[in-house]
Amino acid sequence: MFIALRFRMVCSLILGAVAFLNQPAAGEELLPEAPAPSSSSAASLPSFAYRPTITREYKPRIDATTWVFLGTSAAIRGLDAYSTYRALQNGRNREACLPDVIAYHLPALIAFEAITWSGELGAVRFLGKRRHSRLARLVPLIDTIVVTPYVARNFTLPGR
Repeated sequence: MFIALRFRMVCSLILGAVAFLNQPAAGEELLPEAPAPSSSSAASLPSFAYRPTITREYKPRIDATTWVFLGTSAAIRGLDAYSTYRALQNGRNREACLPDVIAYHLPALIAFEAITWSGELGAVRFLGKRRHSRLARLVPLIDTIVVTPYVARNFTLPGR
């Protein structure tokens, strides 16, 4: 019963996020189509000589919504490092994924979380350059949804 309820909640969050992400980004518009050559000018030029020109250049930017998602993801990553280290020091938890060299050393744990977040930022920029701004919003959102339960669990574990 609890697992089905949790699954239904996660599915509704994902569907809500997808519906939100289908909205066009602020300032996002398609570039105008290049005009087709007229028959008289096309006849006088060889086929390789015609190159359509774009009136303005597309400059990829990360919109405000994506920055909010990235900031939330960074905050959750910081809380994850702090809560994991605190839970390990109190003897309440055992790290399942990270090696002990990283998990029991706070600077290494913070560096790991920072590198992970930097990878997210790189993925968002990569997708933004290829005009996938809606898909770029999903990267930090999914990371936040995945990491938040672990942070909540680490903070709510009973002490010794």
